[in-house]
Amino acid sequence: MSKGKLLDLSAGGCCIEAEAPINAPLGSRVKVDLSVMGTRIHVAGVLCYVRNHQVAGVQFAGVGVREAYQIQELVDALFEEAEKDPSAWN
Repeated sequence: MSKGKLLDLSAGGCCIEAEAPINAPLGSRVKVDLSVMGTRIHVAGVLCYVRNHQVAGVQFAGVGVREAYQIQELVDALFEEAEKDPSAWN
């Protein structure tokens, strides 16, 4: 298991900067546990790209209705926060 920083989030996937090098091959199934703004989401995904062995793009896979709703709610909340104070997100 590796921890990391969430760089981007959408309803379909995310981009994460890992603390440890990523050595998994593209197409690997991964488990993503997000904890953002007090919300925790657990979802499966597929590794789509890796850049510099640290940054990974993950496409969510097999997302249930509940998880999809949670992800969309989180994305909406992040947009609202960014609109209030755009400088906090740079």
